[in-house]
Amino acid sequence: MSVPRLAVVLPCWNAAPYLDRALASLAAQTFTDFDVIAVDDGSTDETPRLLEAWARQDARLRWLRRAHEGLVAALNAGLEQIRAPLVARMDGDDMAHPRRFAWQVALLDSRPDVTVAGGLVRCFPRARVAAGMRRYERWLNSVRSHEEIVRDLFVESPLAHPGVMMRSQAVAQAGGYRAVGWPEDYDLWFRLHQAGARFEKVPTWCSGGANARRGRAGDRRSTLRASSGAARCTTSSSFISTRAPLWRCGGRGKRGARWANT
Repeated sequence: MSVPRLAVVLPCWNAAPYLDRALASLAAQTFTDFDVIAVDDGSTDETPRLLEAWARQDARLRWLRRAHEGLVAALNAGLEQIRAPLVARMDGDDMAHPRRFAWQVALLDSRPDVTVAGGLVRCFPRARVAAGMRRYERWLNSVRSHEEIVRDLFVESPLAHPGVMMRSQAVAQAGGYRAVGWPEDYDLWFRLHQAGARFEKVPTWCSGGANARRGRAGDRRSTLRASSGAARCTTSSSFISTRAPLWRCGGRGKRGARWANT
């Protein structure tokens, strides 16, 4: 069996309401040299049945069923299965533009120095996108170049995790995903940055997520990033270079900035 150029890691947990739409958007990709490793994280809804039905229709889809251990364990289980030199992320409640993979593969092919290729995002359904999520979406889409991404790395996660494509070897060398008390994607961006990775975004809409009903302040990740765990991430000595600017909220960020610059 030939090795595809791209592997898609898609963790699922009770994603049945959205899964058909997500998988249909993958089947519609104009770039076709990929396989999908879907990891069912102990779903109790129709997710396993849907994955099996799609696997019978498209041999590129492989799926694993595991006991519920959480997102980090599911992501690492997917990474263990990939053979391709490139890996893309996708969630069970997301949609990908039909040319997302073509655009991101082209970026990585033309720029061997780039490790992570992101893209612009769009939340849906638009009529129900909360004001906080609209603000976050606008900010996320305004941060595009490597310099902008690195500049704002200590502000928030400047990359939408389910919309990135990465070089598999770099992710493996960074140690994959970790459960360390803060968001797993944010942690990975810091470790890749520390290893010298370059980040870029395709300057057009590539992916979207069905999280429009939650304002940013109510989102699980926002809550985590505002917590002491996220503060430990951005003030960890492992991630702070000399005189790194820390634009965190409130007194914690100012105290962290003073500590980092001493």
